[in-house]
Amino acid sequence: MKPIDAYNPWHWIGLLALLWYSLFGGLFMTLGVPFGRPPVFPSDHGQFVAFWSKLYVNVWLFAVIVLACLWRSGESFRSIGLVRPQLRTVVLLAIVLTVLAVLVSVVPEGPGLSRMTDAERQIFPWTHVERVFLLFAACLTAPFCEELMYRGFLLAFFRALVGLRPAIVLQALLFTYVHAVLGGWHRAGIPFFFGLLIAPLAIARDNLWPAIVVHFVLDAALLMVALLGP
Repeated sequence: MKPIDAYNPWHWIGLLALLWYSLFGGLFMTLGVPFGRPPVFPSDHGQFVAFWSKLYVNVWLFAVIVLACLWRSGESFRSIGLVRPQLRTVVLLAIVLTVLAVLVSVVPEGPGLSRMTDAERQIFPWTHVERVFLLFAACLTAPFCEELMYRGFLLAFFRALVGLRPAIVLQALLFTYVHAVLGGWHRAGIPFFFGLLIAPLAIARDNLWPAIVVHFVLDAALLMVALLGP
């Protein structure tokens, strides 16, 4: 992917939207504020579906805003590496997701809950149905939307402003912040190094789909460890 026009007003609107999302959690949900105030978890497990639905609808909202700004600017989606995926890629991801859904449906409920805080338990799936819901919501949303926003739009925009290497670091920092506010600063190293390492893959292939696939695999693995671990 190449740098996009840093002087186009629609690109600036897209940038401001993603800065708002990254730093303040978006329009519909405040995940936290600077310097690590704890995220806003529901107080009871009855809010499990509502909590995660609000979170992922929020992510999709900002991904759509980015695409809309790009379209209004006259740039093609191809300019940020978003191309039509190969059929085998779609089939492979569908097969993997189906296998994981079956796996989380047959393993006994409840592992991992004893190691969590009370607040964390409220957003952790307790039943097989909740596991499948979270698996599909997370693995279909985060890899696509986050790669589109950070390794796609932000990387291309910052590259036009400050050059390639600073752009890679800046998008990784913003990607890290939005994850650290929700998951805790003690886990910030994972998204930061992921953001640094996955950006060159997207650039080298001039295609976001390899990065989306890697992101999907990592998220699925981490989620499966959380759901099925001891």
